[in-house]
Amino acid sequence: MLPFYVRIRRTSTLHTEQSLFLAYLKDNKIGWAEVYGV
Repeated sequence: MLPFYVRIRRTSTLHTEQSLFLAYLKDNKIGWAEVYGV
Protein backbone atom coordinates (compact mmCIF):
# COMPACT_ATOMS: atom_id res chain seq x y z
CA MET A 1 0.00 0.00 0.00
CA LEU A 2 3.00 2.29 0.33
CA PRO A 3 3.44 2.85 -3.43
CA PHE A 4 -0.17 4.06 -3.58
CA TYR A 5 0.25 6.49 -0.70
CA VAL A 6 3.53 7.93 -2.00
CA ARG A 7 2.18 8.43 -5.51
CA ILE A 8 -1.10 9.93 -4.31
CA ARG A 9 0.61 12.17 -1.78
CA ARG A 10 2.81 13.60 -4.52
CA THR A 11 -0.03 14.21 -6.97
CA SER A 12 -2.74 15.37 -4.57
CA THR A 13 -2.82 18.07 -1.92
CA LEU A 14 -6.21 17.09 -0.54
CA HIS A 15 -6.07 14.65 2.38
CA THR A 16 -9.72 13.81 1.82
CA GLU A 17 -9.04 12.82 -1.78
CA GLN A 18 -6.16 10.62 -0.65
CA SER A 19 -8.32 8.84 1.92
CA LEU A 20 -11.15 8.28 -0.55
CA PHE A 21 -8.79 6.96 -3.23
CA LEU A 22 -7.01 4.63 -0.81
CA ALA A 23 -10.35 3.33 0.43
CA TYR A 24 -11.41 2.79 -3.18
CA LEU A 25 -8.27 0.80 -3.94
CA LYS A 26 -8.68 -1.29 -0.79
CA ASP A 27 -12.35 -2.04 -1.43
CA ASN A 28 -11.86 -2.91 -5.08
CA LYS A 29 -8.42 -4.52 -4.70
CA ILE A 30 -7.10 -2.75 -7.80
CA GLY A 31 -3.40 -2.82 -8.57
CA TRP A 32 -1.42 0.40 -9.14
CA ALA A 33 -0.61 -0.68 -12.70
CA GLU A 34 -4.33 -0.86 -13.47
CA VAL A 35 -5.10 2.43 -11.79
CA TYR A 36 -2.37 4.36 -13.57
CA GLY A 37 -2.73 2.46 -16.83
CA VAL A 38 0.90 1.35 -16.89
